[in-house]
Amino acid sequence: MLSDYWSHNSISLWPNELVIMFVDSEETEKIQSLVKRVLEAISNTPMGVADYTVGLDSRIEKCMELLDVKSNGIRVLGLNGIGGVGKTTLAKALFNKLVGLFGFHSFISNVREKSTKEDGIISLQNELISCLSPDMAPVTEQNAGCGYEAELAITNFTAKSLIKINEDNILCMHDQIRDMGRQIVREENVDDPCKRSRLWDRDEILNVFHNDKGSEYIQGIVLDIKRKQRVKDPSGARLSWQNLLRNPNCTSAITYLTESYKEYQQEQEERKREVSICSKPLGTMIRLRMLQIDYVNIEGKLKNLPAELKWLQWKGCPLRYLPSNFCPQGLAVLDLSDDGKIERIGDCFGDKVAEKLMVLNLSDCYKLAALPNLSGNQALKKLFLENCKGLVKVHESLGNLNTLLHLNLRGCSNLIKLPTDVSGLKRLENLILSGCWKLKELPENIGSMKCLKELLVDETAIENLPESIFRLTKLEKLNLNRCRLLKRLPQCIGKLHSLKELSLSDTGLEELPDSIGSLASLEKLSVMWCSSLNVLPESIGNLKSLTELFILGSPIKEIPLHVGSLLNLKNLSVGKGQALTKLPDEIGRLDSIVVLEIVETSIRALPDQIGELKLLEKLEMMKCRYLRSLPESIGSLMRLTTLVLYETQITELPESIGMLENLIMLKLTHCKELYKLPDSIGKLKSLHRLLMFDTGVTELPESIGMLSSLMALLMAKKPPYNSEGTEEPISNSQGKVMLPNSFSNLSLLNEFDARGWKICGKIHDDFEKLSSLEILKLDHNHFCSLPSSLRGLSILKELSLRDCKKLKCLPPLPSCLLEVNIANCTALQCISDLSNLESLVELNATNCMKVQDIPGLECLTSLRRLYLSCCSSCHLVIRRRLAKNSLRKIRNLSMPGSRIPDWLSQDVIKFSEHINRAIKGVIIGVVVSLNHQVQDDFRDQLHAIVDIQAKILKLDFPIFTTALNLEGVPSTDEDQVHLCRYPVDHPLVSQLKDGYNIQVTKRDPPYTKGIELKKSGIYLVYEGDDDYEGDEESLPGNQQSISEKLAKFFKSLEDDEYAFESSGEVTSEIQEIERREQRTSFSAGRGCFCFSFLFGNDKVLRWRNATEKIGGISGCDLWVFKNSELVDVKSNGIQVLGLYDIGGVGKTALAKALFNKLVGHFEVHSFISSVREKSTKGDGIMSLQNELRNCLSPGTALVSEVNAGISAIKVGLNDKRLLLVLDDADNSLSIGKRKDLTKLPDEIGKLDSIVVVEIDETSIRQITELPKSIGMLENLIMLKLTKCKVLCNLPGSTGKLKSLHRLFMDDTGVTKLPESFGMLSSLMTLHMEKKRPNNSEDIEEPIGSSQGKVVLLNSFSSLYLLNELNGRGRKLCALEYIFDLSNLESLVELNATNRKNVQDIPDPECLKSLRRLYMSCCSSCHWESLQGSQKFISEKLANFFNGLKEDESASESSGMIKSKAQEIEKTQQRASLAGRGYFASVFIVVPFIFIYLFIYYLLGFTYQVRHHILISCTDSESHMSSVL
Repeated sequence: MLSDYWSHNSISLWPNELVIMFVDSEETEKIQSLVKRVLEAISNTPMGVADYTVGLDSRIEKCMELLDVKSNGIRVLGLNGIGGVGKTTLAKALFNKLVGLFGFHSFISNVREKSTKEDGIISLQNELISCLSPDMAPVTEQNAGCGYEAELAITNFTAKSLIKINEDNILCMHDQIRDMGRQIVREENVDDPCKRSRLWDRDEILNVFHNDKGSEYIQGIVLDIKRKQRVKDPSGARLSWQNLLRNPNCTSAITYLTESYKEYQQEQEERKREVSICSKPLGTMIRLRMLQIDYVNIEGKLKNLPAELKWLQWKGCPLRYLPSNFCPQGLAVLDLSDDGKIERIGDCFGDKVAEKLMVLNLSDCYKLAALPNLSGNQALKKLFLENCKGLVKVHESLGNLNTLLHLNLRGCSNLIKLPTDVSGLKRLENLILSGCWKLKELPENIGSMKCLKELLVDETAIENLPESIFRLTKLEKLNLNRCRLLKRLPQCIGKLHSLKELSLSDTGLEELPDSIGSLASLEKLSVMWCSSLNVLPESIGNLKSLTELFILGSPIKEIPLHVGSLLNLKNLSVGKGQALTKLPDEIGRLDSIVVLEIVETSIRALPDQIGELKLLEKLEMMKCRYLRSLPESIGSLMRLTTLVLYETQITELPESIGMLENLIMLKLTHCKELYKLPDSIGKLKSLHRLLMFDTGVTELPESIGMLSSLMALLMAKKPPYNSEGTEEPISNSQGKVMLPNSFSNLSLLNEFDARGWKICGKIHDDFEKLSSLEILKLDHNHFCSLPSSLRGLSILKELSLRDCKKLKCLPPLPSCLLEVNIANCTALQCISDLSNLESLVELNATNCMKVQDIPGLECLTSLRRLYLSCCSSCHLVIRRRLAKNSLRKIRNLSMPGSRIPDWLSQDVIKFSEHINRAIKGVIIGVVVSLNHQVQDDFRDQLHAIVDIQAKILKLDFPIFTTALNLEGVPSTDEDQVHLCRYPVDHPLVSQLKDGYNIQVTKRDPPYTKGIELKKSGIYLVYEGDDDYEGDEESLPGNQQSISEKLAKFFKSLEDDEYAFESSGEVTSEIQEIERREQRTSFSAGRGCFCFSFLFGNDKVLRWRNATEKIGGISGCDLWVFKNSELVDVKSNGIQVLGLYDIGGVGKTALAKALFNKLVGHFEVHSFISSVREKSTKGDGIMSLQNELRNCLSPGTALVSEVNAGISAIKVGLNDKRLLLVLDDADNSLSIGKRKDLTKLPDEIGKLDSIVVVEIDETSIRQITELPKSIGMLENLIMLKLTKCKVLCNLPGSTGKLKSLHRLFMDDTGVTKLPESFGMLSSLMTLHMEKKRPNNSEDIEEPIGSSQGKVVLLNSFSSLYLLNELNGRGRKLCALEYIFDLSNLESLVELNATNRKNVQDIPDPECLKSLRRLYMSCCSSCHWESLQGSQKFISEKLANFFNGLKEDESASESSGMIKSKAQEIEKTQQRASLAGRGYFASVFIVVPFIFIYLFIYYLLGFTYQVRHHILISCTDSESHMSSVL
């Protein structure tokens, strides 16, 4: 039996290929004989048939009768039937029955698949011939070179379909054949793997090497340590180094050292995980022929490699170079690909090693800089150098390898030169130079490559082809795509008679030579995207073998008439550029055309001859915006299966379209002028897909129901938007649309998309006839109800009813649904019970404000996404339905709310790896709102909020960013809470590493306007945090599962809101307030009471409405009592009470209740709301004055001036007690456009809550000074004194403003800053710009006319936080010295242009961040400053400046030397001032020097300060240019 042959003879199978290996030459004849006997046995082996067949024998007997095997004639038997009925099984069984009766037999499978490939028919012929004459198969080169002469076995096994060679020339075999071969090898020695001929099991191989068990039995080893392909995060050391360069300080330096050490540790850990073997056991494997050790380290010397080793595959070799003792003399295949370390292989490439080498693979060796001398390589046939980006040129000896067949240099992006002489490459068949971007020319004698069949020179810089190219008479494929410097082809190219494929796309070609018509064998010609090519030669009609012609994207104005002579043309693609205006009538002669693609042309009509293309199967006309009609002859295209009319101006389809009986797809997308479909469309019995998205069609013909094969009807329209980008109201819709009665006949319809069709009224109640429907999209329609038969759609998966604003009730739905979208159904009130939707994954009910409940929600066990934003009527009920089990599975959840769980971290959260608890997920909660007052054109066209992002940060550098899935755009300004849970397989979780941070931010800039991120929080879910299934009511909070916490959170939201609900009818407090405000006459003593109320920025509408119902607020009476105690109503003085807190806590409600309690004690009272909003309007102050005056003296005339209003209010307050409430007031004081204001009152210091004071655009004759009490404003952040032109001094108390961040006093009269100015420790911005004083002639006034000198104070250098200083126009011309600037470590730019009197800029070397230094015309100090700046500039540049200084010193005249006394005085003054900053400079600079030296000497890193310093001087420009 066959098994006996395998078990008793030395024939073995390799794991992935069949290889027959000879022990020695003496056994050759015996083994060849054995192989033939085995193959004979295999030849009579039946085909495998299923074990349990029913009714097969009777069918075999019928077939046997039909064949009459005893006859000598030719018999043909065909088996026909639909897929899966058993045709192949019957054929195999019949083959097995007949195989013994014939001398030759062949079972060829997958005939259809093989025949469609290139040379498919020929491959089938060869497969049949190989069965008739098995000895005719060629010998495989690699196996022959390695001593594996297995050609006979491979040929026959391929014929038997036991093994096959795919398109990539890779040998594949069935798993059963592989397992059988492995079992044969195991039986060589069951107990001891060392005594087997082949080893492939990792553990067995490592055991052999670790225990030094190598033996002479082993002939092949395959140890493939698969390298994990993972995206590496940016290096922490690199990121921290870049940060150190930007911000050189102690913190950044320590961070860099820490990250460098971490990276070093990680590298050591990775090395420990690498697999290593010892080279010593290899020395005992004297019969070893094949060694595959991918991504393995070898410890020891490579001289131990067996001399007879034929095949060495060592991908990922860790060596930088092969050692000189590497000398396996019999090596035929050397594969060192995928190696990022190897730099050279030359030392080991002696004659003895190279003489038998047939294949050398060095692909992806990025650091390989050069090739060795290959002249001794007399057997090399294939050389792979793909993606060797370090190669600049190759050795000249490469051009002499007369045995080389294949040379691949693809992706060698730095290669600039090939060998000058390539005449030795006489047998080369494939030359691949694709992606060699810097290669500018091919060798002149390239014509010497007589056997060259494939030349790929795409994406190179070549400018022309050598004239000798015509000698490449066997060339079949020439690829010049994207050679943009190539302008023309040589005329001799027409002599390439064997050329089959010529690719010239995206080149700089300006014309094609006429000789191109001589390419008799050319089958494919591509000249796409050749922007300079506008004419095709007439000779193109001579290409009789041409089957594919692509001229898409080239500005071809006219297709030559001779194109009609291309009788074998099957594929024609033209257009893109609008240059082509018509197709020639001769196109009708293209009898073989199968595909015709016309894109973006100016063609207005197709010729009638188009109907003569009897074999045409696909016609595409895309973006032909001038095309208005199709000829009637189109109905003659009987084989047409696809018709695409995309974005054309066609107005109607011809009636003859109904004759296209084989049409499968009709696409009419964006044909907006097409308003009607012909009735004949119902005759398209084969039509599967009808796509007419965004057309003008408003009614379907009744014949649509005759499309018995229709599976997809996609006819969505864009919703009509007005000029503001919002959807037009329903009342603006034109006409009513109804579905035809025959629509329900489409029983095979799988997908129906009728979005935006304005379908009105009721939909027919026979929907259940659409039994195949899986996707139903009816968004933006106007029907008011859905048929009850909808439930009968038994396989419906997706139902979308978005923006059906008249739909009032959702009927029972089919149980198979996965997604339901009813967002923006604003009239929807009732939803039927959903408890049967056990498979539902997503439910979107955003903006369904009238829905009261979603029954059965708690039964949706598969629900993952639930969107309920703005569902204000039902969210309380929904929260009660959300139990722990539901929340555990939900991934996205949204509903109204302004809180997130307090156990979410509301800051950047740091991930820490837990040894025994793996990360299982991330939960993110956010509160967002949408301000509809902010206009945005695209907001209403989106279905989600896309501007809230989650980021993974490594050293503040984002390595992964994802937008939160916040589905649904809220229709109100209310807050919405979203919870997003990310599972372990999401990148936000899977890419987390120890020490990484997660941050939630708003996109900057945002895609849409008006989005506000109010709160955010993050929680990391670890193993065990959310897997408890039992009751958790009695457990403490820290022991409860995450889902239980979420359930309690939503219950707490319910309790919060319930507390604000009124239990009965409550009298409107607003009405009561309005009635009481009408009371105007009370008699009481003199005095007034002011009640000031401060309201936060967040206005939560729902909470405000709830708090107005004061009667239902728990604890309100207590708060009113407590606050009323603070008010002494019997006092005649002025009392101020402020309420301040975040929005929504009930400040307004408390203020109203307190107002009601106190109102009876005052004769005049006023409750003024929205103070902040009113005050910001044009006459806001006066309108507030008038509102108060109306309470004091009803009916009085309105004031039109602020001062008049103040006076009128004073009069109205005389002898009256006033209760005043200011609701929503701001804590800023703005005094703008007051022409009569002369000073601020001293009482301003008592307003200690003021954070902003603005005195803007006042008259030049007004404000002259600020009160000293201004220093009492300890919370003041911004002080604005702009254009107070007569304000000359700031008070000394200004220095007490410890919180002041920003001071603006542009265009004021201030010429001197107080000494206390240096005490402004928080000051970040100082603006004191002054407009340039111009005289009548628009010329700047001379310095002498300026009043006073402006100097920077001694204390100015104490402003450590100062970030921005603007002192333009401040007459600093008299500036003579600048104080110590050494503490300004963040200073980037210093401009001292024209500061002629400044003697020095002390310690500029301490300005670590300085990038730009301007010192033009600084004749007194520029050399001293440059001396201090030499550490920031190169040595040559420093020497240059020193040279300039010496030249200038030598040429100074004695008349220009200043008085000795003056010089001494100024020198002493500078020394005195500079001394104050000396030690500060020392203690700041020294630590940095220490850190840099530590990095350099300890870790071996070189630190370079790469400052870009621009220095402007007045010396020789030519001298400067020469140095630079």
